[in-house]
Amino acid sequence: MDKRTKEHRKYKDVKPPKLLFMEFNDHDEREVVSEVQVKDPLKAYNQSVMYNYIKTEHSYQYLELEDSKIRIDYLTKRLNNQSHKMILSQQKIRRLQKVINSLYATISEIKTELQNCRSLNICKGGFSDLIKGNHKTTKRIKSKTLL
Repeated sequence: MDKRTKEHRKYKDVKPPKLLFMEFNDHDEREVVSEVQVKDPLKAYNQSVMYNYIKTEHSYQYLELEDSKIRIDYLTKRLNNQSHKMILSQQKIRRLQKVINSLYATISEIKTELQNCRSLNICKGGFSDLIKGNHKTTKRIKSKTLL
C-alpha cells in the first residue's frame, strides 16, 4: 500500500468545522491566508479531503526533495574529501619529485667531480670506488678538494 493512500485514509476521518486555506510563501512555509466557516459539512469534508490529499502530495514531494538534497550534500562531501585526498597525494608527489631532482643533482655533481678528478689524473678508480669509499681514491679526492 502506498504511503499517500495511508495518509489519505488518515485524513478521511477528519471533519473540520473550519476550512483553512493555506498558501506557500517563497520559503516553503505554510501561511494561513483565511479561515472560512463551514455551512455545508459534506462539501467541507470533500474539500478538506482533496486539500489534505494535495497537501500530502506536496509534503511527499518536499520529502523527496529533501532526501535528494541530503544525497547531494553527502556526495558533495565525499567528492570534496576525495579531492582533498587527491590534493594531498599531489603534494606528496611534488615532494617526491623534489627529492628525486635533488638526488639527480647530487649524482650529477658526483659525476662531474669524478670526471674532474680523472682529467687531473688524481684518481684512477671508477664511480663505484668513489661510492664504496676506496681508501686511495677518497684520500686523493679529499686532499685535492682541501687544497
